Amino acid sequence: MRVSTAALAFGITAGCAPPSLDGASGPPTIHLLYPQPGSSDLFADTDDPSEFHMQLDADNTLRFVAVVEFENVTFVPPASDPVDGEAHWHLYLDADYKPGNALYVEAAFPMDPVGIGNPHTLSARLQQNDHSELDCLTEGGCTDADVEDKFEFILDPPTVE
Repeated sequence: MRVSTAALAFGITAGCAPPSLDGASGPPTIHLLYPQPGSSDLFADTDDPSEFHMQLDADNTLRFVAVVEFENVTFVPPASDPVDGEAHWHLYLDADYKPGNALYVEAAFPMDPVGIGNPHTLSARLQQNDHSELDCLTEGGCTDADVEDKFEFILDPPTVE
């Protein structure tokens, strides 16, 4: 799937701006806005509406754009020292990750064809500036469910033309 830069910029400007932190309360949270199962052209049609499939391209790479939004935390690119109230994010496909240096990531995950037909997990997770876990996880101010948004999908083979 190809997303034009103009369309991506419009999507980020129109619907993905960081929320206002004025009067923010509650734990830091992350929401994976795109892709979302059932609402994206990245997902193949199946007979089972609860089963989501993503397709490899011809060179066995899963390519897509992921867009997130945060609440109750300020997004900053990765840095050396953690700062209270600031975070960045990682996009995970199973154990492999790409750092989120903006509110979106153009992801390309080379995949082993052995993984075709098997379930995989795509997740977006908030991290400290130094890539460590958020302090609120160890201090009891948030949970994994607050700082991670994820879903499972089945990997489909490339389309043969």
